[in-house]
Amino acid sequence: MNNNQLIQNNIENLTNLFKVMGSKQEDISNNKKLHLSDSWPNRLWMPYDYNKQDLQEAISTNSKKEKSYILSLWERDKELFQESIKELESKEYKVLFEQIGMYLDLNATNIEENSDLEIKLANTQEEIKLWTKIASESFGYEIDVNIIEKIAEDENTYLLLAYKNGVAVATTLLFENSAVMGVHLVGVPKEHRAQGIAENIMKRAINLSKEKKIDIMVLQASLLGLGIYQRLGFKQNFMLRNYQK
Repeated sequence: MNNNQLIQNNIENLTNLFKVMGSKQEDISNNKKLHLSDSWPNRLWMPYDYNKQDLQEAISTNSKKEKSYILSLWERDKELFQESIKELESKEYKVLFEQIGMYLDLNATNIEENSDLEIKLANTQEEIKLWTKIASESFGYEIDVNIIEKIAEDENTYLLLAYKNGVAVATTLLFENSAVMGVHLVGVPKEHRAQGIAENIMKRAINLSKEKKIDIMVLQASLLGLGIYQRLGFKQNFMLRNYQK
């Protein structure tokens, strides 16, 4: 995969996950579509190959809604990315948070798991509710358990729940789509941080993906998690900015 394909597969893995969550489509110009999540995660997504007209359509659509959606921009083209940033800022959109697109070649990766965590796939209703509770505590906002229950039914979605001494301490969601395994919602509540838990649940996620014969793993890292992913061998290849008016 070349770099452009890696970026596209990363973004499309994320947007396809939102479709499984129940995002709605709205037609825009040239047979393209916007995708909107009415509840959590409250996102508005343009097509991967968005252009200036698509951005204007997204801004116009957002202005007609009762609430302001989070509109995401990714660095597919550096010049277009900078022009889009200026356009959003001129319309009084503010950056909510930034993420760094990253990828890992699983065929060139050899990770040993040696932690004291017990990591399970959350499958039962009780486990899914516990997964959602731990993820909500980790990110500081309420994640809709109904959405998590819905995506848990998808055969390409894996909810990893880590326990330490019998206590649930971390979550990760894996989504196999767009020729890659996407990593989402790697969360550890504050009281369990700085113990290597996030890194160890990621090691399990990497090896599970290798067991499923996946070649590439992708994610969108926060600055908080960047060091963990770099230590595991992930490489940076684009910027993702999330705006809201």
